[in-house]
Amino acid sequence: MLAESKLEPFPVTVTQHTIPSVDHYKLALFVYSRLFGLFQRSLVKNGRNPALFELVGFEGTSATGSEEQLQSVISVLDDLILTEKNIAERLRAEARALEQSLWSLCSEIHYAIASRRLRKRCDLVTFI
Repeated sequence: MLAESKLEPFPVTVTQHTIPSVDHYKLALFVYSRLFGLFQRSLVKNGRNPALFELVGFEGTSATGSEEQLQSVISVLDDLILTEKNIAERLRAEARALEQSLWSLCSEIHYAIASRRLRKRCDLVTFI
């Protein structure tokens, strides 16, 4: 993200976002949240003044810079979403398979517990 956007890393100590910069970690989280279906809202490009724009919408400001710089950041994000889509689908399929295995194992455990015979008479269950 940093190499493609040609922007500085997001300033941590500066509260006024006046330096053209990109928070590549936050944008990486946005890409993977979007790929895994956790976050469906869009990023919005706001103009603070004619020379400085912001990319906001995912945990605050993600990038600041000129309109052209932010357009290049947006195109990098679009490319990342397209290139990582197959990997995300494979990981989501593996997660669904693991979840199905978990439910199957839990139901086997519940059946084993329920089918176990009590050693003594149970006062709580009258039909045993």
